[in-house]
Amino acid sequence: MTRKLWLVLATGVLSIVVGALYWFDLSFTYRFLGPEAGSERETVRLWCQFAFGLGALLLLMLLGRPWMRKGLNDSLLILILSCIFIIQLPAFGLWLMVLLWSAADGSLGVAVHAAQLLLIAVIFVTGSRGMAGNPEPVGQLE
Repeated sequence: MTRKLWLVLATGVLSIVVGALYWFDLSFTYRFLGPEAGSERETVRLWCQFAFGLGALLLLMLLGRPWMRKGLNDSLLILILSCIFIIQLPAFGLWLMVLLWSAADGSLGVAVHAAQLLLIAVIFVTGSRGMAGNPEPVGQLE
């Protein structure tokens, strides 16, 4: 397995772990919401279902890679990674705003979402090296 595929694997696992952290209320606190605490539950639950589902789908695509056409598998991996990236943006931005009020409340949220965004950015940058004239094909993850 190549370095890029290991990064894809790490992204899938991290997406599942972060979704589980939200789902089971293991690490994040919403006390900064004051009397409105609890109003976020439905939105957060929906977000973590997407994060968990996309992470699991990403891992399934990696497992199915040997039995799929490489181009199709790469396209599906890129699509799923893009979706994970997109759902991380609002969470990262909101935790960044919380960080302005309270470093203790916002630092973990910013860190896990920044790590996910960074992993995906590294995958996309290294996967697009063929565009710069390198012999590596564009969009290939191997």
